[in-house]
Amino acid sequence: MSEKERLDAKKAILYKLRLYFTTDEQETYTTEEIVEIIDNMTEEEVKMSPKTGRPTDNPKPYRISARLDEECKQILTKYCEQENVNQMEALRRAIKKLESDLNYK
Repeated sequence: MSEKERLDAKKAILYKLRLYFTTDEQETYTTEEIVEIIDNMTEEEVKMSPKTGRPTDNPKPYRISARLDEECKQILTKYCEQENVNQMEALRRAIKKLESDLNYK
């Protein structure tokens, strides 16, 4: 789950809690009742928020991170603009080019 997905889930849970407590007729709650409500809402949110995306024949479950100097960042940006691709696609292309150049198949 990405950081954005976590933040969205937290916001959804807080919103549901707010709705629950403002629309419920009960005025006071015990600690155990509040914990149970939160647990139930968290479970519901996890069940209702599966990772969704476009169907693909080539899933990409691996995530990497890289630090670049200014020169490399400019090269990457220029390539992405020129080829009209995002940075991840540019990286995939570079890896495949390395593979063919070095005969790694």
